[in-house]
Amino acid sequence: MSFFPELYFNVDNGYLEGLVRGLKAGVLSQADYLNLVQCETLEAHSSRVALTSEAQLQQMYRVRDVPNSSLCQPLRLQVVGKGRVARM
Repeated sequence: MSFFPELYFNVDNGYLEGLVRGLKAGVLSQADYLNLVQCETLEAHSSRVALTSEAQLQQMYRVRDVPNSSLCQPLRLQVVGKGRVARM
């Protein structure tokens, strides 16, 4: 048991709280947000998000769905000198 548990809040719970606050601010309806607040595990959170419009947004903006995009191709680098790297 630590002396200052509030110092570790973000380590333990900060990511999910930030994610839910961000989703609430932009995408989720009040009903969706209330459903997510009830989730106790990451798996429950993921399954609830899959039912919301956030899942639809993720489907629309997938990088791998963009054909002939340089983002989809692997980045190849070559060391050309001490501390210098060039793109192949």
